[in-house]
Amino acid sequence: MVKLTGPCMSIEASGSLGNAMTFAKTKGTAYAKKHSTPANPRSGAQTGVRAGMKFITQLWAQLSDAEKASFGDLAELYNTSPYHAFLHLNSQRWAKHLLPIADFSSDETNENRATNLAGSYQNGVYTLWGSITTVTEQPLSVETCANINPAFTPTRQDTKIIMRAVQQTNPHIYAYQGFFKSPIFYPYRYRTRYGNVSGNTSDWELDGT
Repeated sequence: MVKLTGPCMSIEASGSLGNAMTFAKTKGTAYAKKHSTPANPRSGAQTGVRAGMKFITQLWAQLSDAEKASFGDLAELYNTSPYHAFLHLNSQRWAKHLLPIADFSSDETNENRATNLAGSYQNGVYTLWGSITTVTEQPLSVETCANINPAFTPTRQDTKIIMRAVQQTNPHIYAYQGFFKSPIFYPYRYRTRYGNVSGNTSDWELDGT
């Protein structure tokens, strides 16, 4: 970084000159540096964090009024709004690789479930779709992890997508679909799990490539 006085035959300069140099000013000091493109790392861990946080922030808009109201007591405890209480709770859960809670008053448990998953790869995009068959639960979300090792134990860095399951004509069948990008095809094996509105989750199930 070079400090400047009267840059570019002027009193002050800012921005980039072609793809060669960038001029800026910080704390009253003008400087120039080599132009660089901001990085956007896409490591497994970062992709997993982004997938979880994106799902959480978008989920609130899909909740019913009753589900939103269930976070009222927690909001009073935190001295904040139900929305921010929801975000605070579920961001902490995701840090522990736990699926989000959509109804803070629910105590549902998971039992008698079956999941299936299929996928395809085309033009740098993986498409995943599947379904859950349950007896009494109301599935909230489906998390899919991928790894080339078929015996892998899922961690947050393996998370590719989290999807909300949508109820089908049969009240006990829920479908889901999602996408994630990869410039290179990998022979992934997938493990999936789903969570209901109280955040209780199924065991990981191994799906095909």
